[in-house]
Amino acid sequence: MNKEINEMINRKYIGRTQYISAIENFLSKKNTPHLHFHGIGGIGKSSLKRIVQQKLIERDEYICLHLDFEYKQYHSISKALVSLSGSVKKHYKFARFPSFNIAYAYYWKKVNPNLKIKEDFTLPFLEEGDLSANIYNIFEESPLIGIVPKTANFGFKALNKFKKWQEQSGFKDFKQLEELEAEEIEMLLVKLWAEDFNRIVKSKEVHSVLILDTLENIGNLNQGKFLVRNSFEWVEKLIQSLTQVSVISFGREQLEKEKKWGLIQFEVSAFDFEETCELLRGSYINNKKISEALFISTKGIPYYLDLAIKTYNQIGLARVPTSKDFEGNLEKVVERFVKYLNHEERAILEVLSVPKGWDKKLYDTLFLKEDDLIKTRANFIEGCNFVTYNKDLSQYTMHSLMREYLLKNLKKNSERYALIVEKVYNYNKAILLTIDYSTHPDYLKYILEETFYHAKNWLVPKTLFQISIKYAHF
Repeated sequence: MNKEINEMINRKYIGRTQYISAIENFLSKKNTPHLHFHGIGGIGKSSLKRIVQQKLIERDEYICLHLDFEYKQYHSISKALVSLSGSVKKHYKFARFPSFNIAYAYYWKKVNPNLKIKEDFTLPFLEEGDLSANIYNIFEESPLIGIVPKTANFGFKALNKFKKWQEQSGFKDFKQLEELEAEEIEMLLVKLWAEDFNRIVKSKEVHSVLILDTLENIGNLNQGKFLVRNSFEWVEKLIQSLTQVSVISFGREQLEKEKKWGLIQFEVSAFDFEETCELLRGSYINNKKISEALFISTKGIPYYLDLAIKTYNQIGLARVPTSKDFEGNLEKVVERFVKYLNHEERAILEVLSVPKGWDKKLYDTLFLKEDDLIKTRANFIEGCNFVTYNKDLSQYTMHSLMREYLLKNLKKNSERYALIVEKVYNYNKAILLTIDYSTHPDYLKYILEETFYHAKNWLVPKTLFQISIKYAHF
């Protein structure tokens, strides 16, 4: 069980009883279409989400679908739907999305019209056994019945499968996809994915919960070339197209009234003084003056309270903490936390604040010549509540509040900052030189975004322009 969930349970959901009750009621009665939690950064929304996920794991009658729009990879409709397909297949190994896969094949071809297709090329994200798994078979010649090609190795068995799938699908004539633009097909993917998913849910007699996190970032969805102009439109369409589904969402803003979907909303609030004291007692901080100083400086916001408690423990290793150690504002809370880290820990966090996210390969690249730092990764980074690991993407991200503070201070040392930026840029550039564009189009877009983000800080305009021209069609 997640460390943070354990901490929440041990604290008896201090200051969160009403939210936990709402979640439990939501899951038990299944009669609330949409439950939304909103509040400022660091208020504890991520902790509530992890509790929801754990409660869903404990209930066999649910399929949990999860999209966190903090991750740029999910800012592509097709990538988001592929990720949801993977979540379903974790529950049901043999779950299939035939209509979605066929339409995705057409979408992929529209987005990548100039790419040469190899004979043994496999369509990205589609598992072996799916109708559209071999894109060469699909696009070698013009499709006949919708998408069925004139290839001998396609096989009579696959043809029968296609006919059966076509009979079940709400979209009867896949040949129409040839006449649609990429963004039109992409919007259609939402409907076809929902139809495939509804068939799975009906056959398994289960209910599903769709978790949407960092909802405020969904406004960035309209930046991509093939994304719908109304960034909220596709999420609304997905929810409206799904049957037997409930939605739990998290974000910084309250949702607009016209986007209610039978909505119940809660503003997640900070702890009051009594709740703060109860939390601190659970961490063996009983001094009233220290508790008062901590409450004033953190304003009862869980993120800052966690940092302050860690600072208290660090100070306690050397001497007895006093109330003066915890005076100041929110920025001072973070400053103190960083100050009392050891040199290696501070260096790790500063370096990792530069990329928007990192995996093991990037981490090892950044600390290639610093073996001692690499060894501390497992017992330090993974123990930080402000660092989150996404299993689907195998990627770590840092809480935006901590990242903003570290970057602000790191940039004061322009030479060191430039060296780290250069490392991250060279890492992404190396991927650009070796990545198979045809099999990883969405990953390519993500790497391009990261490359440009770091390149603009130190590349000369001419070089940046040359890169822009080279990859403009993506």
